[in-house]
Amino acid sequence: MSRWEMIPDQAMEAPFFAFLDPNGADSDLDGSTKAVLAGLRRPPQLVVYGARWCLASAEMVRLASRCLLARPGTGVTVVDVERLPRDRIPAGIETVPVTFIGTEARLYGSLSEAELAAGLAACSRDLGPDHTLAQMLKQKKRREALALLRARVLPVSALARAAGDPLHLELRLGALVLFSEIGRHDRALAAEATPTLCARLSDPSPQIRGDVLMALAEVGDLRALPSVESLMDDADADVREAAVEAAERIRQSNLWGRY
Repeated sequence: MSRWEMIPDQAMEAPFFAFLDPNGADSDLDGSTKAVLAGLRRPPQLVVYGARWCLASAEMVRLASRCLLARPGTGVTVVDVERLPRDRIPAGIETVPVTFIGTEARLYGSLSEAELAAGLAACSRDLGPDHTLAQMLKQKKRREALALLRARVLPVSALARAAGDPLHLELRLGALVLFSEIGRHDRALAAEATPTLCARLSDPSPQIRGDVLMALAEVGDLRALPSVESLMDDADADVREAAVEAAERIRQSNLWGRY
């Protein structure tokens, strides 16, 4: 049995938060999206945080509704953030809409059907936090991402994986900026990424090795120094230079504090 609900005190507040007609022509999903939904181990539970005046929120509600119709057992909950006390708004929500997929992922903005399907597929592979972070970095939502990392909603290991992403330069650069922020204000939190970052120093791509070295320089964890120094003899000249710089910054960070 599918489920559709709003939080109780908002049930009559948002006229467009209405369940689609199951017989409506626009209630159908693309075949590839249906395949993703059908392949999930259990029906997804979607929560859409939106606002009554926001057309993008309305579109996300409609898209979530289509998922409800396509996969029995799907749950859809809609929350009007303007009716919530500030302390009840989840960390990292600065704009609407934001769509939660269970507790593992949250996707920002007006999503295409394909983007929502990609988020659902990522959750099915236990990659919800990584997908959330990747989407936030692509949308330049660094402040929101930083809030989620500090609140430990997103693990720092996900940020470390983004710093070594082999396909997307924008993720690596965005992760570097966040490591710089976290390293300045919460070195203990940043240091949790050290094992994951050090493991990426063996990547066959010189560009990845160089970017990970820059991330380790921002983290400033002394435990990374042996791994960083081992790349001073790297076959790639740029990597060797990055390793020397990273090692020096790590030493200075631990001698004199952050600068």
